[in-house]
Amino acid sequence: MKILLPIFFFLAPFIFFSCGEEKTESTKQDEKKVIVEPKEIDACSFLDKEEVEKIFDIKMKDPKKGRSQKGDANTASFSECSFESDNEDAKIFLSVYIRFTPFKDEYHTTIQNVRNSFKQSGIEVTNIEGIGEVAFWGGNQLHVFKGDNYYLIITLLGTRESGEAIEKAKDVASHVIGNI
Repeated sequence: MKILLPIFFFLAPFIFFSCGEEKTESTKQDEKKVIVEPKEIDACSFLDKEEVEKIFDIKMKDPKKGRSQKGDANTASFSECSFESDNEDAKIFLSVYIRFTPFKDEYHTTIQNVRNSFKQSGIEVTNIEGIGEVAFWGGNQLHVFKGDNYYLIITLLGTRESGEAIEKAKDVASHVIGNI
């Protein structure tokens, strides 16, 4: 049972976003105003293995690319990259999900949807200062909104202390944002 809870927290945002992503963006396209050109993103290109090893002070396996999609005038781009520690005694799992939307003001709706999802699931949300325009921690994830276009989800499993997990997730998000 202990293993199922972290797996739920890891999979929940992907289910939430993949189920509503195409429908939400295609039905609201008339209401949105494109402010930048859509682009293809690769989450693994924004954070290298050596940097992750420095942040966690542990040897990591090579990163693995996850789901990705190149956006267009009607859909957002997204990409995922995951890292796993190479040490069986101290297992760390890190997932970096980056979403880029060319639409103005969509992030306000996304923030509210994510917060509502956490509230409905009974997950406490903590506002986080010092990273992005809006950031909050819920469960084992740091959600960061940068500018009008970028949304990052840093999922971290294996760090027992909540304060330490938040700080490490903030370090990861800072490096990703610095490379965007």
